[in-house]
Amino acid sequence: GMEGGVWIRFMGWRGGRGSKFQIVKGINKEIDEEALRVLKEQAAAKKWTPGMQKGGKVNSQYVIPIQFRLN
Repeated sequence: GMEGGVWIRFMGWRGGRGSKFQIVKGINKEIDEEALRVLKEQAAAKKWTPGMQKGGKVNSQYVIPIQFRLN
């Protein structure tokens, strides 16, 4: 079983879309690519809640950790 975390960085635009997905830290190529694929599909399927500053929506950079526990 392989375990660990994949960290993915992306831009969340004030319009609610995500893009510029990039692996910051990974486990191995196959698992990293699967985590990236799932996050991109999620971003395409629905809008993200944009960051807020001084009462207005702003572009924001996010890093999301995805944990894997494979048996």
